[in-house]
Amino acid sequence: EGALDFGEQLVGEKRFYERVTHLPVPCALYVEPDESVLGFPFGFFTHMPGSRLTDLLPRASQSESRRIDEELGRKLASVHQIKMPRYGRLFSNEVQTWGRYFSNRLAHRISPYIKDGILSMRQVERFVGMASEIEPDHPRLLHMDFRSDNMLATLEEGALKITGIVDAANCLAGDALFDLARLDEGVGLSPEFLKGYESQRGPVDRQSVPFLLYRLETAALLAWVYHDTSMRDYRRARLRDLASLDLWA
Repeated sequence: EGALDFGEQLVGEKRFYERVTHLPVPCALYVEPDESVLGFPFGFFTHMPGSRLTDLLPRASQSESRRIDEELGRKLASVHQIKMPRYGRLFSNEVQTWGRYFSNRLAHRISPYIKDGILSMRQVERFVGMASEIEPDHPRLLHMDFRSDNMLATLEEGALKITGIVDAANCLAGDALFDLARLDEGVGLSPEFLKGYESQRGPVDRQSVPFLLYRLETAALLAWVYHDTSMRDYRRARLRDLASLDLWA
């Protein structure tokens, strides 16, 4: 699956916020995905108060940081409670199975690493085939970047309060495990976050084949994102290690 253009991201983000009115998210005042109007897509969203949670966490106590992490787990679980009519991007009306959507997405992510020798053709074919067989119980709303960088908060008298959940440009309708695996591979799932999430949605099997395939897709994405940075070797090694797990046997 290729990169989204800005207009598509705006439409998807607008539709995400419209579905999570129980959480502090922006309201889309106007979105214009057609670049012919001004020469580029644009959108107007309501202002959300607060500072980035990432910037506030060093000033909060450890107990308060753990508490807010557990709260965030519950908030993501509440997003995943929202059922969607179809799988895939929120701006698209194409009807397809999750297995078809994700296997195509995974193939796009991991195939380029065959020529680098990080993955073999046999591995790619196996992973894509396994992905095509994943069948979640129902499409769920996914944020796909639910980390502290995308949370706005205040810190008053030692207490953290979430005031905004933003940057849902990569949102999907799909398997809730994908959202969790994206976080786990990207920044790690803390015990507190998992506790909050599992209190609402039940146990998360982080060793299941679908979860590992979602981590693999994320590892391939991050290897591409960091290909020209000091993290390049680490991210490529991480992709190779995930692809070599005994659990695939």
